[in-house]
Amino acid sequence: MSLRIAIFGDSYVRRLETFCSGDLLVSSVVSWVGVGGLRAANCQRELTRAIGAGPDTAFVCIGGNDFCSSSNPLAIFRDISSAVEKFKSAGVQTVFVARILGRTRFPKDRNMTTELFDRKRRTVNRKLQKRYGDRVISFDSLSVKVHLGSDGVHFNDEGMRLYYTRIRQVLEQHKVGVSVVMSLSLCKILRHTAHRRNITIDNQGFVELGELKQQPELLQLTAASLTQIVEKDAKGRFECKSDSATMYVRAVQGHSMPVRIEMERVVKPCAMVHGTSLWAWSLISKDGIRPMHRLHIHCASGPGATSGYRACSEVLVHLNTAMLLSAGCEIYRAANGVLLTAGIQVGVSMLVQRHGHARSLPVIAMHSPCKMTTQRWLIATLYARIDSLVGGGGINLWILDNMALYIRTSQLRYVISSSVPARPK
Repeated sequence: MSLRIAIFGDSYVRRLETFCSGDLLVSSVVSWVGVGGLRAANCQRELTRAIGAGPDTAFVCIGGNDFCSSSNPLAIFRDISSAVEKFKSAGVQTVFVARILGRTRFPKDRNMTTELFDRKRRTVNRKLQKRYGDRVISFDSLSVKVHLGSDGVHFNDEGMRLYYTRIRQVLEQHKVGVSVVMSLSLCKILRHTAHRRNITIDNQGFVELGELKQQPELLQLTAASLTQIVEKDAKGRFECKSDSATMYVRAVQGHSMPVRIEMERVVKPCAMVHGTSLWAWSLISKDGIRPMHRLHIHCASGPGATSGYRACSEVLVHLNTAMLLSAGCEIYRAANGVLLTAGIQVGVSMLVQRHGHARSLPVIAMHSPCKMTTQRWLIATLYARIDSLVGGGGINLWILDNMALYIRTSQLRYVISSSVPARPK
């Protein structure tokens, strides 16, 4: 996505613009306001020019020229902060502030020394860091002894290259971060909160771009950036459509709001994996899998799928879709490949696998429906699957008199309540 960035400051900014020929290579619209000798205490005219460009992101590099032997660091800090706050009050969403960098020569003030300058600039930098946190840009790779030019103030060629690289890195990371935040905000609105925000959403889940742009976290959203978010979303969570004058977008699955999205009906057995946590598995093993506040349970088409379960899932539940379909359970496939179903009761054959660890071992659990008159086929399936895994080692199986099934791996112990009887001799 494209940002509008204002680079504002003193001769450091002017020289940076010359160094990179006005191009930071961040695929954004950049406006430059760099004036040699500019002081934070007297920058109103230049600040107005920078704000007038209508940026949504700003980089501020001022304050170095305000230091003298009699200057008050607190006053310099207040002047820099005043410039930052004026950007913010004008609607600029993100303002980065450069730390005051070191100098070795002070031709206009014979009483200023390097030690005095460093002491004062550190005071200012500490206060900037305390107020603006990670919005304060440090330049740790720059060294006063190595990268200052002969004037003792500005960078030599290598110093300017490092200065340019650092600023470009920060802005590029910010651009990616803005895109991620907008994508997550878009997902939340389209799946869960459109109704609560009084956003018009049709019965197929589509929302008009114009309404989304009115939301505080989506003020930077444009048709171009929306298209980019949809096309680059790794999980394929969004879908766009447009008519002659309007663009619409929807989430293809994951809703808690009532919508009716046409999806492919699954009629043949296929791989179906539900990702969950260890805590949730203790409930699933007793009550089955429920959609909770969503319309459907979400499953992936296999352990390697990009969509269907979160990367932080601790347990993968492999579902027997043949049993689900034969029991009349409806399964659908969304446009991004996620498998959806309304609910899965206890009684479905499940292979449970510890997830997220390179040396994890699989665990089998069989849950038999209480009302079944015969369990012979289920028991046979259970033991066939266990036998196929025991040969690899690391799995210990006990079936105790109390009909509880214990399966232990070297990494994890599961205690799974079950109505499976002891294995026939």
